[in-house]
Amino acid sequence: MTTIKTTTAQKDIRLIENFIQSEEEERILLSNVFTNGEEEEESEEKGGCEEKRKKEQGKEGTLLSSWKVLSGRRVKTFGGTVNAQKTIGERLPNFLKDLCLRIENDERVKETFSLSSSSSSSLQQQQQQVLRLNHVLVNEYQPNEGISSHQDGPLYASFVCVVSLARDEIVSFTPHEDFKDALKPFDVLVPRRSLLVFYGKSYDCYLHGIRGGGGRRILGSKREGDDDDEKKRISLTFRHVKNSFIPGKALSGALFGKRR
Repeated sequence: MTTIKTTTAQKDIRLIENFIQSEEEERILLSNVFTNGEEEEESEEKGGCEEKRKKEQGKEGTLLSSWKVLSGRRVKTFGGTVNAQKTIGERLPNFLKDLCLRIENDERVKETFSLSSSSSSSLQQQQQQVLRLNHVLVNEYQPNEGISSHQDGPLYASFVCVVSLARDEIVSFTPHEDFKDALKPFDVLVPRRSLLVFYGKSYDCYLHGIRGGGGRRILGSKREGDDDDEKKRISLTFRHVKNSFIPGKALSGALFGKRR
């Protein structure tokens, strides 16, 4: 299987290394992801009625969310619970709102999403419209823990932006059954503090998953004294929920000229 260390081999994937600086990584983890007085994690796999997710306002406008256990990993959800009928969105906490704006306005991300000159203006407008991030999953992976190959549901726009923290990892892309004869599987080494963006064929025609176990260890390039592979991995998965609606947002946006 091919392991891609740069993005030149796949035009609809962009890997931006050092998107997050080391000092910022520490602040995000200590002040925003792992907070004092966190509530006990809840499991959606347990029977009975699902307890409503509790939230509280933290320091500097940081919105704290409780952990839940999904498919063996811990997850925090921001932006609302995705629903097929209508997703009642929620405003993102300040640190995630700032990261959304950084991703949307980054010239390298814009270049990745830019269409060829032969594309029609209507397609360009559609592309610009969907590059709006309104939903974030914060995933915590234990050492050696990953997630099986999957594809995100149809309620999401056809792209994913993932910020990786704390350790390197391998993201595996496996063709859908219908495309196995035409496409080959491949891996992408995702360093800590990087931003991975994929869309188009890599999103629509492939399943994606996390190997688990640390990227350097899997590739056999782990350096002596490097214990990053023994750490938990935190990923911030940014997406656009197509049917998300925040009550009162349209009015306030019209009055103040703000997107959020």
